[in-house]
Amino acid sequence: MTNNTTHDEAIQGTLQRRLDHQSIAVRLCRQAKKEICLFTYDLEAAIYDSQEIIDILRRFCLRHRQSQIRILVKESQLAIQKGHRLIELSRSLTTSIHIHKPAKDTPMIDSNYLLIDAEAYLFKPAASQWHGVYHFQDPARAREFHKHFNAAWDRSQVDPEARRLHI
Repeated sequence: MTNNTTHDEAIQGTLQRRLDHQSIAVRLCRQAKKEICLFTYDLEAAIYDSQEIIDILRRFCLRHRQSQIRILVKESQLAIQKGHRLIELSRSLTTSIHIHKPAKDTPMIDSNYLLIDAEAYLFKPAASQWHGVYHFQDPARAREFHKHFNAAWDRSQVDPEARRLHI
C-alpha cells in the first residue's frame, strides 16, 4: 500500500495486495454515517466475508434506522453457495441491506468499488486484480461514483437468490 501523506492514517493512496484492500475497506466502513454502496463482481469474499467487516456493517445498520447498505453484485451464486456472511447479514437486516443485480449493459461492470456516504471510496478498475486506489475524503470523485451507482441501481433488479433462505 502506498499513500500520499506521511501520516499513519493516510487519506489517500494506492492498493496492490488483498490485505491492503481488506484494511482500507474496514477503515472506510467504520467511518460510514448514512450509506454504504458496494459495486462488485462477486462480493469479494476475501474482503467482505470477514467477521470483522460483518460486525462493523451490523453495527452500522443498527445504529440508525435510516442507515442503508446497497449492493450491486454481478455474480452472487458462488457467494450464496459458500454461505457468504454478507448475504446472511442481508437476510437478517432486510430493511437496511439491499442486494441487486445490475443490468448486463451497465458501464464499468467489470470494476469494483466501495462508496461511503458519497465522500470516500475504494476503487478497483478490474475485479480480477488487486490494484486500486482509495480516498477517505474526496467528495467530488465520490459523487461521480455515486452518480454511476445510482444510475446502475435504477436499472437493476432485486437479486432473488440473495433473499431466498436456504434451509
